[in-house]
Amino acid sequence: MNFWTKVAGIILRNRYLVLLFIAIITGLLASQIKYMKFSYTEANLLPENHEANLEYNKFLEIFGEEGNLVILGIKDSTVFTPKKFNAWNNLVNEFENLNEIDFTVSIADVKKLKADRKKENLF
Repeated sequence: MNFWTKVAGIILRNRYLVLLFIAIITGLLASQIKYMKFSYTEANLLPENHEANLEYNKFLEIFGEEGNLVILGIKDSTVFTPKKFNAWNNLVNEFENLNEIDFTVSIADVKKLKADRKKENLF
């Protein structure tokens, strides 16, 4: 007989002891569930002085931390041409129509404020 045949034979002959052992271990682990804590942050695998960490910490200082926030940005000086501007707005509108997204903010949503010094208000 080989090794696994002997192990299977021992387990089958002592099945009640094996089941009792599994039940005891399960009970002990279940009794420790009150000490279990969950973390909803990602693990930082890089050193604190790594360039990516430094940039991320600077970003957090400026914008804060929001777990459910996704920011899309582009670096294109021609984004205000009609074709690209309309394409960007169409993308934003597609996102806005999704049920999973609460709201969007786009370049088209930003309004230019002008001050009326005489009436002391903005329009």
